Amino acid sequence: MLLQKHWLFVCLIIIVTLVVYRYAPQAGFIPIDDRLLSYENPLVTEMTPESIHGIFSSYDPELYIPITLLSYKLDYFIGKENPAIYHIRNLLLHIFNAILVFLLLKRLTSRDMLAMLTALLFAIHPLNTETVMWVAARKDVLSAFFFLSTLLLYCRSREHESRALYYGSILCFALALMSKVVTATLPLVLMIIDDLQGYPNDRSATMQKIPYGVLSFVFLGIGLFKKSLAVYSISYGETFLLAGKSTAFYVQKLLIPTEFMPLYQQHLPIEPLSMEFIAPFAVIALLGVIAIAARSIEKAVSFGILWYGITLLPNLANFTHGAGWKVVYASDRYAYLPSIGLMLMFCVGLLSLPKKRVILPLGTVIIAILSVLSMQQSLRWQSTETLFIYVVERAPQTHIAHALLGIYDMENDHFEAALPHLEKSVEIAPDFPFGRANYGLALIETGKVEAGIAELKETLRRAPDYVQAYLYLAYAYDTQDKLQESVYALQSVLSLEPDNAEASRLLESIGGSGGI
Repeated sequence: MLLQKHWLFVCLIIIVTLVVYRYAPQAGFIPIDDRLLSYENPLVTEMTPESIHGIFSSYDPELYIPITLLSYKLDYFIGKENPAIYHIRNLLLHIFNAILVFLLLKRLTSRDMLAMLTALLFAIHPLNTETVMWVAARKDVLSAFFFLSTLLLYCRSREHESRALYYGSILCFALALMSKVVTATLPLVLMIIDDLQGYPNDRSATMQKIPYGVLSFVFLGIGLFKKSLAVYSISYGETFLLAGKSTAFYVQKLLIPTEFMPLYQQHLPIEPLSMEFIAPFAVIALLGVIAIAARSIEKAVSFGILWYGITLLPNLANFTHGAGWKVVYASDRYAYLPSIGLMLMFCVGLLSLPKKRVILPLGTVIIAILSVLSMQQSLRWQSTETLFIYVVERAPQTHIAHALLGIYDMENDHFEAALPHLEKSVEIAPDFPFGRANYGLALIETGKVEAGIAELKETLRRAPDYVQAYLYLAYAYDTQDKLQESVYALQSVLSLEPDNAEASRLLESIGGSGGI
């Protein structure tokens, strides 16, 4: 009977999640990393031993994610450039993760209803919609799958004293790290799991965790070898303030689930005496007080707060995203694993209400509202147009949204329509090479060639290594039959990227026919 009830809970999680995300397979790719990581990535599209070697010996360009790239490779093998295949896999992984949350919390708390409600909240909360709907967020949903599998196997290995389960958990942890290195805080999570379950913190427990610690150390070293953290772009003080704001921000989004964006940019100056930064640290202090006070009353609350802080920690210095990007203080996908702790804390509170008869109807209303909000958010992620029109309407200073809308128009040969969006992107972020270079290209395509060349030269003045600007410049000179200038631009590309196939092809075309 107990097993039957558990299967009913699992089926409920699956059905509700499928209903909420039923439009996911119809969504397209989003031009932030999707193309780079998946269907136009040679490591993914080439089915050769060399591509497998490349997956395990290269970065993306900053993260070491070979298992994630292998999952894209499988998607490409099945469906080529069909986005439905990629979205279905993300959705399936999310469903598996919700089930793993249920199984893990059931084992940790011995409270089926608490585990089921937390898992259901995790499955349908709009805070996690970005991770489900964005193909490039595969690394987050996949690493979470192996992270949760590691914890479940670890708990079972301790309960049954099984070496096979223990070694299986170590293997899963290695796969989690090779999906995304932010899972490196798992050894700390193992410590709070032992504390929650009352296991002694003796020498044997410490020795058990050494393999996990070694793996964390090794993969952190591999990851940091290429990763450019925000501490190198902004000061340590600013990083600290943004970390506080980010930590409190996800708590706010959990409780007030509206106005979700793919990027949350910091537009105002980072000033320590601003309420924008004082208030978040008050929230963090309150969480700390609750965590301490709850240890003697409801240990699951302390566990949830500690889970949130530990799993969020690796993302609390990642506040910039490349040349010309303004500071980004939060991304919904960063809260994917950490949100489990907050949701557990919330569900403990809900199930502790004194009037027990209101819990079921109140919980049902909350799940229904969140399901509707997630479904609406998933529809916004259906295409570049629907997503970024939504963004510019609510956050008009988000320059990348204007740039991507301009790109969307250009891809559909609507060059005149693209100009206002790209011009706005340049106005907001003059040093953002992607926006300015594409603005130059749009000017060229609308007959304003000299103005376009001027924008491309300005792009290169601000970002001398931006290859795409040289390619567009070569194209512009070719339209004016300026062969020598075009060749120089293409040679500049090859001096920066000797293996650039497009520049080599265009140079051969010039040599053979006198034009590109």
